[in-house]
Amino acid sequence: MIPLTRGRIGLLLILVSVSLALAAIAAGAAFCVQLGVDALVADQFIGVRAIELALVFVLLAGAGAALEVFRAWAGEKLGLGYIGELRGQLFDHLLHVSPDVLAQRGQGGLLLPFVGDLTALKKWVSDGLVRLISATASTFLLLAALSWRSPFLAMAAGAIVLVGALAVLFLSGPLSRAIKQTRKRRGAIAAFVSRSIRAAGAIRAFNRFGRESKRLEKRNEALVEASLKLAQVSGAMAAIVHMTGLGLVFAALAIGAFEVRDGVLSVGAVVAAISVSGLLAGAVRDLGVAFELWRRASVSIAKLKQTLGVELAVAHPRAARSAKTDDALVLSLREVAVNALFADVSMDIRRGEIVAISGESGAGKSTLLAIAARLSEPDRGRVRVLGRDARDLKVGSLRGAIGFAGAATPLLVGSLAMNLTYRAPNASQEEIAAVIEACELQATIGRLSGGLGFKLSEGAPELSAAERQKLQLARAMLGAPALLVLDEVDKDFDAETASRIGERLMHYPGAIVMAAQSTPWRQRATSTWVIEAGGVRAQAMSAVRLALIDGGASGREGASS
Repeated sequence: MIPLTRGRIGLLLILVSVSLALAAIAAGAAFCVQLGVDALVADQFIGVRAIELALVFVLLAGAGAALEVFRAWAGEKLGLGYIGELRGQLFDHLLHVSPDVLAQRGQGGLLLPFVGDLTALKKWVSDGLVRLISATASTFLLLAALSWRSPFLAMAAGAIVLVGALAVLFLSGPLSRAIKQTRKRRGAIAAFVSRSIRAAGAIRAFNRFGRESKRLEKRNEALVEASLKLAQVSGAMAAIVHMTGLGLVFAALAIGAFEVRDGVLSVGAVVAAISVSGLLAGAVRDLGVAFELWRRASVSIAKLKQTLGVELAVAHPRAARSAKTDDALVLSLREVAVNALFADVSMDIRRGEIVAISGESGAGKSTLLAIAARLSEPDRGRVRVLGRDARDLKVGSLRGAIGFAGAATPLLVGSLAMNLTYRAPNASQEEIAAVIEACELQATIGRLSGGLGFKLSEGAPELSAAERQKLQLARAMLGAPALLVLDEVDKDFDAETASRIGERLMHYPGAIVMAAQSTPWRQRATSTWVIEAGGVRAQAMSAVRLALIDGGASGREGASS
């Protein structure tokens, strides 16, 4: 997790300086009050002296107001900058986490760190931390100013502030527990609503509105209960802060009265001490608010660290090496294993080969394809892409060498053109036209208003299932990556469509590894890897494939003659 101090030491020092300046201005204003009251008591608050005091007071007030505005701006800048950087780190981390892990956390659980935890942390940095700096500086400086006039009063005020701070700290445990419980209940509601919205079709189909509403009501009741407990603890803290403020004012009045009687203090000094006590009460109040915001933020920080600790699907590159673009051996697996699925898988795929992955449902076909596409790490073993260890390749070089189409890479919100060129945004118009023709997208583009400029919404409901798969396939093929990984991207094709597109895949210049549902695609594989009994075995080329090759060769010979 990014430390707050990284690149922000200067701004933090400025905030400390501004807080000290504001405390000094408050002490100066109290001194002006003392001089003014003493002059009034002595009947000397007239003429030039009165104007001077009034002018100084106005200047101090103006400077204080300007510094308050600057402090608020600096605090907001500090919070927004830090949270923006942390949001980017969190977003980047989650994009590198396995889709299976993200699915287990649920949409509500994924959004809560962005919506709830970052908001709580930003509130602490922009408001709580600024209050803490200001209140600490004000407390020490004002107590020092008070001790200059009355050491006994300063010690009494310091003791009252200390007792108040200890009482607030005593509530630290109950406050943390209440905050955690409230966050947990809020997260449960977010996750429930997210799941219910995704399952809205089933809820409507079986008329279970009442059941789901009751389940939401129970979660609401739990949230209300947790929130009320939090309010009780927060109220107790506010009461402590309030009593501390009253104690400071009372101490200033009582001790000041005795010291006026004994001739130690003037009336003006007592009035100034009371004003300083009021300022100290405000500082104590700020300390209480800062403490509560910190306890809320500490819970959020723990959750953010937990999210950032989720294991990445693929480790970051150990070195920055480029792939050997002319290497004939496109993919090599050595003793690759995934616990509970398969072990010791070793095989090679060369350019021009089409390898079909076969196996029962749940055997691990998608897992093996994800490893081949470097979307997931094996538990053991090595993966080499274009002659290099995949862990040593630059991300750009690795992703340029692999095209993937399947459920793990859905279409995005945006235009058809954006989705089509998402993998290769710099592709030429000729390349784009070629993949559109190869994947038979002409009719789809023609029927949509705006053609390639048509905007798809989330999940691309404007397209049929087969059209979505064609667009995914075209996106993966654009730029002719050396390795094309296809995970059942043909499952909604009719037999004729599958046959025509499969025929074009036979002429793909790179290597293809795929899990296919359609017979025409499986028949066009040069080899088949069958996952069974915790291992993978190779299957010979089918007779249909041989016939297709022989037929193609005969056709080419007839055309040449």
